[in-house]
Amino acid sequence: MQLPKYIYATKKSTYLRILLCSFLLSLFAWAIWKNIDTIVVPVEFHSHFRTLLIVCFTVMVFTIIKDLAGLKKKKPLIRLYQEGIFFYGKYFSELGIVKWKDINSCAVFKIGWKNERFLFIDVKDREIYIDQITNKSKRKKFIKLSNKEEETLLWLNTAKLDFDLKELKKIIHNQITNQTPQIITKPVNNNPVKEENFLINKPAGVLN
Repeated sequence: MQLPKYIYATKKSTYLRILLCSFLLSLFAWAIWKNIDTIVVPVEFHSHFRTLLIVCFTVMVFTIIKDLAGLKKKKPLIRLYQEGIFFYGKYFSELGIVKWKDINSCAVFKIGWKNERFLFIDVKDREIYIDQITNKSKRKKFIKLSNKEEETLLWLNTAKLDFDLKELKKIIHNQITNQTPQIITKPVNNNPVKEENFLINKPAGVLN
């Protein structure tokens, strides 16, 4: 694959939100149009209830308009370069390009009761990149978030990606091994690496 390459956010969630908002919008419109007396609400709350419906109706309209406008735009989440990987988003954008040669591990794990897949990228010395965040308050917040993620530098819910996860793992693995040939793929927790898991140069069990 030719680099640099953008990897964009999927729009599946946007489509679902538009459908949901459209359905709710229809309900709110019906409730506002109908005689308020036909709705089972105490009389003293009728005016407040109507106001609430109008507010919800307005929010739904603006949400749909915003999402429809957003469908025309491509939102990049990751950019792959010959020299490294760049994450877009709050805090991440300030870290700059994380060089392949600095990456100590890269893994995909299922997290939480939803079993959502997250991509984790760890570096040999995260302070080099964290220091790129010049605002002290933002830097402290990022360090706190990073510590919660086992001190990894980059992480992302892979469900947000409009890109084949297996292909992305392959690209990252190849770029890291090309930059640092001595690094080899290791099993997770001394078990064979599963489809969703790949781990590079990281002691077993660190990111469980």
